[in-house]
Order: sequence, then C-alpha cells, then structure tokens
Amino acid sequence: DAEKPCKLIWDMIEIPVLLTLIGISSAIVSFVTSKIVAVGNGFRWQLAGSPSDYYAWIYYCLWCQLMALLACVSTRWICKESAGGGLPEMKTILSGVVKPVLLSKRLIVAKIAGLIFSLLAGLSVGKEGPFVHVSSAIADQFMRLSLFKHLRTQDAKRLEVLACACASGVSGSFGTAFGGVLFSIEFTASAYSVRTLPKAFLTSAVAMIVFFLLGVSDQLSLFNANRNVSQWLPYAHEMASFVLIGFVCGLLGVLFVYIVEYLTNFRNWLLDKRRHSQDELDLRRVLLVAAVTLVVSVMMYFEMASIPEVPRVLIDYMFEQDSLQALLPKLMLYFPYKFAVTALSVTLPLPVGLFTPVFMTGSVLGRIIGET
Repeated sequence: DAEKPCKLIWDMIEIPVLLTLIGISSAIVSFVTSKIVAVGNGFRWQLAGSPSDYYAWIYYCLWCQLMALLACVSTRWICKESAGGGLPEMKTILSGVVKPVLLSKRLIVAKIAGLIFSLLAGLSVGKEGPFVHVSSAIADQFMRLSLFKHLRTQDAKRLEVLACACASGVSGSFGTAFGGVLFSIEFTASAYSVRTLPKAFLTSAVAMIVFFLLGVSDQLSLFNANRNVSQWLPYAHEMASFVLIGFVCGLLGVLFVYIVEYLTNFRNWLLDKRRHSQDELDLRRVLLVAAVTLVVSVMMYFEMASIPEVPRVLIDYMFEQDSLQALLPKLMLYFPYKFAVTALSVTLPLPVGLFTPVFMTGSVLGRIIGET
C-alpha cells in the first residue's frame, strides 16, 4: 500500500524527468561537439598562410584529407547507417517504421565522430540533421533503462518522446527553443498531437537552460540578435527587392535540388553494391571522399583570406550596417563557391547536415542584392 502513492507520483513526473534528461544530454553533446570543432578548426586555420604560400597550402590540404578519411572510416566501420543527415530516417521512424540500428549506441558514436571529422575537414556541412538524429537515439537509449522501459512498449508514447527529442536536437544546433518546437511540428508526419507541444518545449527549454549555465547560449545561435532594426515600414522599392530575393532564391533552390539529385545518383551508381565487391566499395568510398575534400579544401583555402568561414561570424558580417561595397566583388565570387562546395559536400557518404551552409549562402546573396 505504501508503494502506491510513490508509483502514482512517479507516473505523474516520469515523462517530464525523461524529457529533462534528454534535453540535458542533447545540450552536453552539442557543447562538447562545438568545443572540439572550435579547437580543431583553430588549428586548421593556423595551417593556412597567404595564398602564395604553397607549403601552407599543402599542409592545409593534407589536414583536410586526414580528417575526411577519419570521418569516412568512423562512418563505415562503426555504423554505416550513420551516413547522411538523419532527417529522412527520423521522419520514417516517426511515421511508425522503426529500424533498431538507427537508434543504437553505435549510431550515436559514429554520427558524432563522423560529424566532428567532417567539420574539421572543412567541408561545407551543417549540424542540424545529425544532431536531431543523435538526440532521438539518445532518447531511445534512455527508454531502455528500467525506469522508462515500459514506454518503449507503448508505440504512441515512444514516438511522442522521439518527436520531443527532435526539438532538442534543433535547439542544440541553433540555440533556439521556439525553433526546436516549430521544427518538431513541421517534421512530425502529417498529424501533430497538441499534447506533445508543451513536452517538446520543455525538452528544448531544458537544453537552452544548460547552454545558459555553461555560458554558451549566445555562441550557438546562428547570428547575433542584438541589432538596431529599422522601425519604419519598407518603401516600395525595398519591397520589390525582397520579392526579387524570394524569386531568385526559389530558382536557385530548384537548381540546388537538381544538382544534389544528380550528384546523389552519381554517388549511388559509383557505390552500387550489385556491381562491386565490398573491398571495391570501400576503396571507391574513400577515393570519392578524398577527391571531393581535395576540391573543397583547395577552393576554401583561397577564399579564407578574404571571407570569414565561421557561420556565426559570416552571417553577423552580412548584418553590418556599414557598407560592404568594397567587398562586393569578393562576395560575388564567394556565393557561387559556397553554392558549389555545399552541393558537393552534402552528397558525400558521411554524417552531414545541410541547413547552416544554405543559410550562409542565402545571407551572402541577400547582402549582394542589398549592396547593388
């Protein structure tokens, strides 16, 4: 009889406790990943000298090749299912089709390691997709514990918790709780249960509180929000420029999807299991990653001297109120460069995200139109 009140209390707080643990874990994973990438990229940028310093260029490219090779090896030999962004896999899982390996411990390790090495290789990739997948896998691992084990036997509850974990994954990428909740609504199949909304917000809010306690809440956001924004309504010619940006971005989005689809089909043809042995596939996979990384590293080396490559720094730079007219030729060169290397990078068989480089490309395009 004495156990009944305790069980009743536990039943009431069980889901909040689980979501809190998921939020804390997602935040810690994001924090550790960001710190490792920051230290590694600091070393990578130290290797870069002036564009005329060919020895520095060789060292820089060798570093990128080594990191890309480690990303390829960790993906292939720890958990081959960790390749890709992870969003299609999570959308499939949230639709009710669960493949156990996609939520396993091996996938968590391979996804994090592959993402870190991909970022250290200088590839034009983001973190959101892998973080969403990793957060969901962490949530599933928590549900394997004896305290929460019965939740895994209830499909509706399990999928509800995984949807909340997706929200914390977005919060871990961009440092925004509301964005995580909105993403979980958009991402969850065709129907969204309203009762999941406060739970998703709790998970995201816990992640943000952890970032605040760690002192990195401002560093993880995509851009600095403390800016003087005009309080006046835009003029007619300004509205026309906004329409132009939307039209151009729509056309470029179609072109980007077409290029990515073409490159993905080429990759699938190159790594076709029906036509090649496993040893051949492993060799082809390594050569593909090495070739793309070499192209990207060469292009990036000569761009780093004029344009900041850190997402937060670059996007903040595009918000500068002072004119960037002197940098306009460099911005016009940077835009097609970023467009091309992003398309090449996100089609590699590695744990890579897409959103951050796309946002960077869009910010540069908007500034180009604004300056002209």
